[in-house]
Amino acid sequence: MQQLLEDFEQFRKKKYRSYKWHKRITKPFKIVYFLAVPAGILSAILPFLLPFFLPLILVGVGLFITELILYNKVFKEPDVRFRNRFKTEIMPKAFKLINPDFEYSPFEKIPERQIRGMALFKDSIVNYYGEDYVKGKVQGVEIEFCEAFLYTEKYSAGSVAGGVLVNLFGGEGGDIGADGNEFAKQVRFFSGLILDVDFHKDFEGRVYAIPRRYLDSGLFKKKHFQGWRRTETGNAGFDQVYAVFASNEVLLHYVLTPALQEKFLHLKRKLGAEIFMSFQSGNLNMGVNWGRDLFECDFAKGIPSISEFENLSEDVQLFEDIVVSLSQERRIWGDKALRNQ
Repeated sequence: MQQLLEDFEQFRKKKYRSYKWHKRITKPFKIVYFLAVPAGILSAILPFLLPFFLPLILVGVGLFITELILYNKVFKEPDVRFRNRFKTEIMPKAFKLINPDFEYSPFEKIPERQIRGMALFKDSIVNYYGEDYVKGKVQGVEIEFCEAFLYTEKYSAGSVAGGVLVNLFGGEGGDIGADGNEFAKQVRFFSGLILDVDFHKDFEGRVYAIPRRYLDSGLFKKKHFQGWRRTETGNAGFDQVYAVFASNEVLLHYVLTPALQEKFLHLKRKLGAEIFMSFQSGNLNMGVNWGRDLFECDFAKGIPSISEFENLSEDVQLFEDIVVSLSQERRIWGDKALRNQ
């Protein structure tokens, strides 16, 4: 792995030099664009100005085409090639080091229908972009996760008193996602990791936990939880952080054991992220809102070192530890009284 990283670093330096040269060469073009764009707009509004502005507009169009040719044909999309190679060569091997059973697919994602079925954010999701899909097993338990960007309508953000949605979730008005303009009228409220763990057990009921500071604001108004019973877990530290809802109180205490609560709190502290949880029909679903892109490499600074991959491994092991703890919890899977409630 170390040799692979060293070779890739040489590739990065070469591509970054090409990227910088492209920027230097085309920097003067921006001055013409700055003049040509408003000239074109004015000519569209006031056609009699077109003869005066036409030479400037034509020069601007010509420079724009030249910039595209330089980027695609001469410098050969250096930033795009760098990112694609990092995703297709480095990250698959990194995840194999973390867990040999993991299969990494850089440009795939958990299906949107499956994301909605997790009920982590109720019916608030109006658009979803995902990548960095990982699927595998942890001690025989099937687990899959991917990086996810979730969007809601702007009016949902506007209805939040004091801009809670925007400030707490890290979303921005008018955010345009990786898929283009379809996101332009929406607000990104989640940027992080979505996990789905399938224990393949016959189990009925649901437990749902969200950070308390989101309750009754924006996406999590109390009316969304009608028919659910909110209850305390008995763990003061956990109850200070999370608002917990369950289909019945007995189920809550069987699923969220004191040991598991502490593991979730440790995960939150270690990752520095908000964590949303739902447990339903034998599946554990988690949303870890880092508020930033994951599994990426800084084009300017260089690729991650072995130590950074080791940190990633430690983070993933925290998820694995929770999966193992749940899979071994005989009170949940062995008590027939809790089934089909």
